[in-house]
Amino acid sequence: MSDDQTVRAYLVEQLNLPDDWLVIPEQRFPETLSVTTVVLQHTRIEHLAAAPIGNLEHQVVLSVLDPHTDIAAAENALDDAVTEVIGRIDAHSRIGWTTADKVMHRDTYPAWNITLTVITGRPPLPAPPEAE
Repeated sequence: MSDDQTVRAYLVEQLNLPDDWLVIPEQRFPETLSVTTVVLQHTRIEHLAAAPIGNLEHQVVLSVLDPHTDIAAAENALDDAVTEVIGRIDAHSRIGWTTADKVMHRDTYPAWNITLTVITGRPPLPAPPEAE
């Protein structure tokens, strides 16, 4: 992760979700959906106790929402979408997940909320000036 990159931007880049999905990298849910939609909510930051000071553990909730209002169609599409997202998470060494909970968004759209953990390190310190 680059020094000037947010955890949400890092997730978008690293997970490389399908181009035909709408990815919203902030806690903003649209009123209506027309395509599979992913919303990222950065919810918590903790010191990573097992690592040196400056290493952090970020908790992010990644919501996968399906535009179908027909429950059967939405269930089938969501099964595929959540499996794809979890596969991409599992393939990454600095992104993990702990739980995936099925929810209804706005009482209309079935969705999965996946709780992610992202580990970040301390930015490198600038090199000291060379002695003359």
